[in-house]
Amino acid sequence: MLHSLLSSSISRLALLGLSILLTLSVQAQTWRTPTTVPPTGGSTNMYDVHFPTPTTGFAVGMSNTIFKSTDAGVTWVTQPSSWSGGAFTTFRGVYFTTAQVGVVVGEDNTSGIILKTTDGGSTWVSKYSSLTSAPMKAFFIDVNNGWAVGSEGLILKSSDAGETWLTQPSGTTEGLTSVHFISTQVGWAIGDNATILSTTNGGTSWIPQTNIVGPLPSRTLNAVFFADANNGWIVGRTDPSDNGTLLRTTTGGASWTVVNSGMGETEDVHFVDAQTGWIVGQFGQIRRSTDGGLTWAPQTTNTTGYFYATYFRDASTGWAVGGDGNLTTGLIRLAPIPPLSVTTSASTLTVCPGGTVSLSATVQNGTTPYSYTWAAPAGASFTSPNNASSVAATVGNSAGVQTYTITVADNSTTPLTSTSLVSITVVNPPTLVITSNPAGRVTTQNASLSLTASGYSNYVWLPAGNTPTITPDVSQTGTFPVSVTGTSPNGCSATASSNYTVVAGPVPPGITMQPATASAVCSGDMVMVTVGVSGSISGYQWLKDGSPVPGQTTATLSLGNVQPGDAGVYSLSLTGPTGTATSNNFTLSVNASPTVTLTFPQGSTVVGPGTGTATITLPANSMGTAFQAFGGNLYERLIIMERVNGYEVRQVDTNTTGIFTINRTGLFTITVTGPNGCKRTVQGVVQ
Repeated sequence: MLHSLLSSSISRLALLGLSILLTLSVQAQTWRTPTTVPPTGGSTNMYDVHFPTPTTGFAVGMSNTIFKSTDAGVTWVTQPSSWSGGAFTTFRGVYFTTAQVGVVVGEDNTSGIILKTTDGGSTWVSKYSSLTSAPMKAFFIDVNNGWAVGSEGLILKSSDAGETWLTQPSGTTEGLTSVHFISTQVGWAIGDNATILSTTNGGTSWIPQTNIVGPLPSRTLNAVFFADANNGWIVGRTDPSDNGTLLRTTTGGASWTVVNSGMGETEDVHFVDAQTGWIVGQFGQIRRSTDGGLTWAPQTTNTTGYFYATYFRDASTGWAVGGDGNLTTGLIRLAPIPPLSVTTSASTLTVCPGGTVSLSATVQNGTTPYSYTWAAPAGASFTSPNNASSVAATVGNSAGVQTYTITVADNSTTPLTSTSLVSITVVNPPTLVITSNPAGRVTTQNASLSLTASGYSNYVWLPAGNTPTITPDVSQTGTFPVSVTGTSPNGCSATASSNYTVVAGPVPPGITMQPATASAVCSGDMVMVTVGVSGSISGYQWLKDGSPVPGQTTATLSLGNVQPGDAGVYSLSLTGPTGTATSNNFTLSVNASPTVTLTFPQGSTVVGPGTGTATITLPANSMGTAFQAFGGNLYERLIIMERVNGYEVRQVDTNTTGIFTINRTGLFTITVTGPNGCKRTVQGVVQ
């Protein structure tokens, strides 16, 4: 018999379906009974439910039962299955890709079956039959591609909207109870003995997953669901205790964590996003999570039966199916319809007389589209249609609290309504004040003056400016008008006018002639740099490399006998009663003068000092002998031959060798020019 091949997970008690609408609240909710439930004609336990549209749905179960609803589960009718198994047929799964096209899967007492409809369940055609294995659940990722799983490791795939089904190798003989795909390539299948399989190639190959964090004794896994590529959940029971099992992944199945849901044996799980989901199971339990499955809050069902499947289209529209446990009495219930929740907001809660305000209403629960009706208090009016969720209004001219009313109705057959209020306080406008710094709004020419407006949040100045504080032009003398208009978010506005006076004052220091940018001199030279200045100046200070130069406190920099240590970047800083000024930089370079060496025939050598003039006395017997000077690349000897009537008769010899002949007594000088153009002169006497 086929039933002997089914896994233990499909031989448990069932119970007939619930059709529910769930609210966003995690608080307990009491579920309602549908208006119409058709007679079952025998033992009926509903195992699966699916709604391809917000209003059209199907529930399947034992005794060849297929129910259909076209009003979101409020009423149900029986659909003929056209299957010969009759009361021995149990449909385990149902999935519709449109309101017209869908499949049911299950078994009778001889074979596993898949039936397909293309007319919304009016007629059904067999598309699969097997004597060895029975499909448990079906899932379609799109209108063409679907999978079915079942006993003995059965995995089937259809690529033609359920017309044909091909077997895929699962690599296991364990009964498989649920399948879910997030794309045509990536999916999971689960089942008995903690079997978790995954595929990344559309089911061509399946890989076992054993990476579970937490204790995992022998478990029967009943359902798998993924909200996206990362977040997924698996539910089931722990054998043989029938405690609930819930596994959670946030890594796309790379690892699974055991979570305590607080619920017994758990049959199905469904999430509408990565945070909001439901689980159903034994003893009439339904729980809801809003934190991705970490914690679960119970909802009231008023039954001790068994829920086997749940399906949600969005966070407020869902269904669950099962049975009451005695295999004879069907049970269908609806969750409570949550009241409309209307939240109002305003662009501002305080506004000036005659000001404008934007009002908005946000609605939760109920059936869209909503209708809106706004009402304004006496003296106020709407500047946009009052039948929209957001309106614009002009408040009255009297100070005080003005209350606006919004009434919202939903699109239900019996509309839900809700009324909300929003109160706006009308206040008299504040005083706009202009203050100045310095006080009195009088300043001297080219000094600083600031005008500050207060009392409002936004400002526009004339002649210019849109900040609370402005600094008007004070370059010209005279009295000048100024005005400012202040506005606030609540619609208040005011304008204030004033004037300010500018009187003549000291002219700030200025530079009229800049120094040369650079100069190179020799050590021992005199350096003078003059800067042209203007305005009222109380202090001069030359700076070298940013630091004051002692004694240099005039417009002229005067440096005598400069040395390499005097090299640097110079500038003149001016201070005055109304400001400061600084000249451009002047870069001074100081080149060293050459050191002069004289070598004489007797082998003696005289080295000139680093500074000053050397006096060299040579003996008379040096006459007619040459000597040589060193230290440069140009040499000049000057001999004073005689003095006549106050005039000197001089002999000047110049060469590049530095070799000169001693041919007379008396004074002589040697001037040596170095490669950098700097000179050094030494003086001697021949006796």
